[in-house]
Amino acid sequence: MAEESKPLLEEVEDLSWGEVGKLAQGYLRIPLALLLVEMFYWFITQPTNTLGVIQESEAWIWYQLLELIYGPGTATLSEYNGWTTLVTLRHPDFWADQIRLYVSDECAGVHEMLFITVLIMMSSGVPQRLRIKSAVVACVIVYILN
Repeated sequence: MAEESKPLLEEVEDLSWGEVGKLAQGYLRIPLALLLVEMFYWFITQPTNTLGVIQESEAWIWYQLLELIYGPGTATLSEYNGWTTLVTLRHPDFWADQIRLYVSDECAGVHEMLFITVLIMMSSGVPQRLRIKSAVVACVIVYILN
């Protein structure tokens, strides 16, 4: 008769519970951090126009670019709810000769900036200075593209 072989200890226990815990901590820290950032973002944007300075600067950039690209008189910059965040595009082909664009606090790009910054700052194995520089560059790119 053939003798029964006993499994090796390494084959039975691939990962200890401590190793599983470390892996879970590594994988779950990013979604938990993003949930905290999402709650923070909800808190800062709860009243309307809480990011008014950013909204005004983006509306001003839109207005200046439109005037530069399409010529004077193609856009106007005006107030909306007390903030200068309304850009009106003017052209005879538009319905009612105009299109109104409002820069709200939700389209100011802050949500994206917070999200990308958290992901960059949580990168392991990257020097702190490089993470900070990368986060600043990413935020500038998001701000410009927004």
